[in-house]
Amino acid sequence: MELKNDMVHFISEREDKGGVSFAQLNKRFPGIRGNETMVSSNDPNVILWQGLSKEAVATLNDLFREGLIYLHPMPDSWGILIYIVDGGRVPGCPVVRRRPKTGYKTPHWLPVMLRIEKAQIMSRKEHYVA
Repeated sequence: MELKNDMVHFISEREDKGGVSFAQLNKRFPGIRGNETMVSSNDPNVILWQGLSKEAVATLNDLFREGLIYLHPMPDSWGILIYIVDGGRVPGCPVVRRRPKTGYKTPHWLPVMLRIEKAQIMSRKEHYVA
């Protein structure tokens, strides 16, 4: 419960700066690192972030489900730059550009920011992660 509250507080403090990248989250909470990969529930080949602990994945899933945080996709070139500046490693796969209706056949990375404000173009349900 403490990690959950700390994450919400950290993200809300940076809401006016456009939210928090997963790279920033990893820096702020080093204990969330692990071997898990978060993916879109709509397409298991759309990677949100790699290298998270099981606890981190469960906590983030709870926050998404409860509507306390939301994912905001970033344009690919901007997303890559933000993640590099934030000190994160960029997953070694192509960036999501336009998701095919039948889903990707190979892994693709969707750069996102974690925010408190709901995204205009995405539903909360669409972005539960596994």
